[in-house]
Amino acid sequence: KMLKSPGMLFAVVISILVEIVAMINMTFWQVIANKRIGIPDIMLPIFPMIRSVLSIFFFFFVISRMQQSRLKRPLLLCFLVYALGEALLVMAGPSLAGYALLGASLFIEALAAAALATLRESLVAIYAEQSERSRILALMQTVVMLVGIPFGYIGGFLSDMSRAYPFVLNISILLVGALATLIFFKKYGSGGAEVPA
Repeated sequence: KMLKSPGMLFAVVISILVEIVAMINMTFWQVIANKRIGIPDIMLPIFPMIRSVLSIFFFFFVISRMQQSRLKRPLLLCFLVYALGEALLVMAGPSLAGYALLGASLFIEALAAAALATLRESLVAIYAEQSERSRILALMQTVVMLVGIPFGYIGGFLSDMSRAYPFVLNISILLVGALATLIFFKKYGSGGAEVPA
């Protein structure tokens, strides 16, 4: 059923991309912040807390107002904004301007990551057959984890060459997500709920 459903295949692809980006961010963010931008070790734990607080704020005041039945524009916007946040992080350096770029990147990433996490759940809710939803979710999560496994190693290999390269990979993945969104909605329609599953 999953293989025959364009909507579910799209939901799986988006989930894989979002999972890979989140894993790379979680693993290598502190490395680039510390080794390349020069944030002291003692300050590093503060940034995940700030990101979490920002995400909670966005969940309550921004994401809750999004129209979940029409997902093309929100998905596109989130992928592109997230890529912008990663680009700002790559451009940041050990200077006052670099710290400003880091702060802007943190703000943008918190919004985009929270929104994408919600939107990928919306895709599953829309396209997964209700009677099979638990099995579909289990299979989908298994596929997402299996596909995502090599990217930890790939990110580490890239980080050895340059602290910025894992985030260049993230930008590429996010742009692939934006392209997949454009292709899917062009082929199956502009409204999320109207697309045949």
